[in-house]
Amino acid sequence: MAIRYASSFRATLKAALIAGLFGSMFSLATPAMADYFAGKEAATAGDYVTALAEWEPLALIGDADSQFGLGLLYYAGSGVAQDYAEATRWIRLSADQGNLEAQVMMGMIYLRGDGTTQNIPEAVTWLTKAALKGHPGAEQMLKNLMQTLSGPQDDAESIAQYEELAIQGNKSAQFNLGVLYQEGRGVGKDDAKAVKFFRQAADQAHADAQYSLGAMYSRGMGVAQDYAMASQMYEKAAAQGVIEATYSLGILHTFGQGVTKSDAKAAEYFQTAADKGHSQAQYNLGTMYSYGSGVPRDMDKAIALWTKAADQGHIDAQYNLGNVYLRGDGVEQSSAAALRWWREAANRGLADAQAGLALMHLMGMGVLPNDVEAFKWLTLAAQGGNETAVGNLAVVNERMTPEQRTEGTKRVNIWKLNHAM
Repeated sequence: MAIRYASSFRATLKAALIAGLFGSMFSLATPAMADYFAGKEAATAGDYVTALAEWEPLALIGDADSQFGLGLLYYAGSGVAQDYAEATRWIRLSADQGNLEAQVMMGMIYLRGDGTTQNIPEAVTWLTKAALKGHPGAEQMLKNLMQTLSGPQDDAESIAQYEELAIQGNKSAQFNLGVLYQEGRGVGKDDAKAVKFFRQAADQAHADAQYSLGAMYSRGMGVAQDYAMASQMYEKAAAQGVIEATYSLGILHTFGQGVTKSDAKAAEYFQTAADKGHSQAQYNLGTMYSYGSGVPRDMDKAIALWTKAADQGHIDAQYNLGNVYLRGDGVEQSSAAALRWWREAANRGLADAQAGLALMHLMGMGVLPNDVEAFKWLTLAAQGGNETAVGNLAVVNERMTPEQRTEGTKRVNIWKLNHAM
């Protein structure tokens, strides 16, 4: 079965490149970052010859962002003759270093078959790598692709394609079949079969399959729960750079599941994952520093880690930051900062943050006192299960005028419309 895409794809890609596709490419450890950004600015301005001159030397010494940029130039034929083979070479080098945009692009290349044979299993493998690290575009592309593969008229053909490749020993196809059976996409949901295919791919050192098999052992899905086996699989996947596996090892050591309980060891794993941008690991490690669990108590490090997680939208980290800024715990007291972080978490539906935000509006902390706004947040917090908000809402409701209650209810409804989940 061939997946076909609109002929406008290449033009759309080139337009996106011109409009600033390069804006998503960042590397925290590039030795010549100024030259990289000079290339980025040139490409954004449409000066691809200069971009090529800036990126090529950096790409040759292994800079992942420059490799990706150079690959895009060859792919789109911008500043150089279009060359899919050369584009794929540079983009793959970048993707192999963990560049998420490059991994997504590899998925797109295999989906389209540009300069190579169309290979759906390989496309899914690359998109899954990026999706597992939180790339929203990759997650949506996988969803769309799976829906295409799982269409009623394509079920037998798509599954047969994977199974034929799996029989031949293609570890990507084996892994993808595991995903399909685990999620029930195009086939009946079957955790035991998912385990079977994950194991086949894991035995061939497929990193994501090793992680997935570990997760199945950890949860007791399709196989007897076995934390020791989960730990073994996570170790293998982590050794190949699967950050979610590293994080999961931290969880096992936190609770002593299949391994000796050790907060210090858990902190080591969380640190490794946190350094790679894993928001939950950043939050967990920050919490350990705040309590001195497995590491010396250090509020500066706790706040720094929570801030990294909060900047990625982690609502518990945002809530914790609101608390420490309000109290001045390890940081200069700032009602404005507390208000900012609690508002972030409140707008994502965290009832405790909504209750805290209501208190600030009631007390005039960082804002002018406002019973109507407090009523809005108390109502939302109470509906979200915050018991303190229930009592405070009754008190505030008692002292409000009918007009204020009407306005408060209106604001609640508007918030719900704007933040529908």
